[in-house]
Amino acid sequence: MKKLLIILTLIPAICVNAQSKKVRHALANTRLLESTVFGTKDSLTLEKLFAKEATYMHSSGKVELREEAIRNIVQNKSVYTKIDTLIGYNTRSYPDSIVVTHAFVAKEKKADGSESMLRLNLELVWIKEKGKWKLYRRKASRIS
Repeated sequence: MKKLLIILTLIPAICVNAQSKKVRHALANTRLLESTVFGTKDSLTLEKLFAKEATYMHSSGKVELREEAIRNIVQNKSVYTKIDTLIGYNTRSYPDSIVVTHAFVAKEKKADGSESMLRLNLELVWIKEKGKWKLYRRKASRIS
């Protein structure tokens, strides 16, 4: 009886730990994606983060497939200065995916020297592809 009680106590703890490990991976990838898209623009990192069938939707409504999105991110000459670093992340976990939503607020300095505020709500869908969490869908919408 005592062994059964111990086993029944450990099963939920193991399940919660496994779920939080999934979420931790998705959040780490989310932060890496943000620092790459709005910072380093490193193509090798983007290649590793994007799923084979990824779609990347901008706040304008323009949708890019994987190759076009990576190319445009790398070629983007804008420099971003993140304004609010205290914005939290919301996650929803499903058996085969994790959805991460968060706000991104930054000052954008374009190649021509003009500046503007960028206020986005980002929704990222992460799926497991060949054992690694990859970006399947990114949707950005403007925050008014």
